[in-house]
Amino acid sequence: RDAALFAFFVRAPLVEQFGDGRLRLTAGDDVLLLERPATRRLAYLPSPQQLLGEWRVLEITRYHEGGGISGIGLSDVPGRIEFDGIEAKHTLCPQYRLSYRYAPEGRIEKLGGAAVPAARQGCAPLEAEAFGRDMPLPWDVIRVLHANPLVELVDDETILLSTERYGVLLTRGAPEG
Repeated sequence: RDAALFAFFVRAPLVEQFGDGRLRLTAGDDVLLLERPATRRLAYLPSPQQLLGEWRVLEITRYHEGGGISGIGLSDVPGRIEFDGIEAKHTLCPQYRLSYRYAPEGRIEKLGGAAVPAARQGCAPLEAEAFGRDMPLPWDVIRVLHANPLVELVDDETILLSTERYGVLLTRGAPEG
């Protein structure tokens, strides 16, 4: 895949800008479309109805300053995230529920609710220790939920909640295995 991409650019493609945040590069019969992440994300916003219900955590990814990522998978994060159109909560930590508004740009805006403590406390199921240096923690799911995350539809059963530092992938699907 990398070789094909580099070979494309060796052919000195013609670059055209079209629409906001989009480029079309053409080299012979091959075309590469590029979009700014914010532009692409807006094309994949779930409707408020698609957001409702319970979601299981598939993985948590931490985006490191200067590049790089680290993550943990579904077996490490118990419980569910639930959206009812007015409140969002983690099913095992309802004391950290929040009221929210789903903004037109696809952001869950916190309107009220308990402050999330800096230290992992008050929710034993999510107080697991670090799995390694710079790894995200199950507790980070609560932090992301309260940090006005952006929402992106990955597919009919999967959404991504993201902030500058974290991405939380959620699914409606049953656990594998």
